[in-house]
Amino acid sequence: MISEGLAGVWQFFFQSRRMKLFFVWTMCVSVVLLANGMGENAEDRTVAWSAFVCAVTTVLFWSSRKRVSLLLSVHWSPRKKFIAVGSLGAIWVECVFWFLEKVFGASGVAASSNVFLDLAITMPWYVIMLWLLYTVETRYSYSYTEILLLGGVYELGADGIFAQILEEPTFSGLCLAVMVIPLFVVVYSIIVLAPSFVVREEIDEVRRLRPPGAHKYWCGLLPLVGLLPFALYILLLLLVMSIA
Repeated sequence: MISEGLAGVWQFFFQSRRMKLFFVWTMCVSVVLLANGMGENAEDRTVAWSAFVCAVTTVLFWSSRKRVSLLLSVHWSPRKKFIAVGSLGAIWVECVFWFLEKVFGASGVAASSNVFLDLAITMPWYVIMLWLLYTVETRYSYSYTEILLLGGVYELGADGIFAQILEEPTFSGLCLAVMVIPLFVVVYSIIVLAPSFVVREEIDEVRRLRPPGAHKYWCGLLPLVGLLPFALYILLLLLVMSIA
């Protein structure tokens, strides 16, 4: 069963010359993550091992994607199902980072040391992102490779840029965020790939009823607009917490 997931990884990286170059980029980032995973810095170890767990999760999902689709064949609207499946992936990812942060004695990797507060902080972003991603996919047809890459862009916007803006952004920090885009692709992979596969047929049906557009890749960036209402939510949450 795992062989099908590994075959999916091979197809992702070796389908074109550009993706082969992305494979080289990913390998460079992986070498750094491997060194960090064996190093002494608790935060670096947390990120490295969390990324590994996320990668394994996505491979396992792809290996058993048809069975998972059958298990999730609930009679909900396509958008609700899309958001629900993606949210389950997001909860899993957040819990992985939170748990390994505890294991390695790190701090500042997860949004909060309290897992429930962590989810309260992060889940609104995931829900907004998934809501907009469903809109995007029902307007344009994207390959699974494109969806995975877009997921990396979404995390670049959320964790690589927005999170730094909340603190003190630096030029080196922003450059580092761009350099580790392959890491972002891995972390968000289960969040965007699982709902895109599970709800694929319904998405295709909805898209057939809509006229094709001419701005496919610009439209693919639409979920980043969700950072605006998410920013308002964070500001409100910080205000409430300061009062409390």
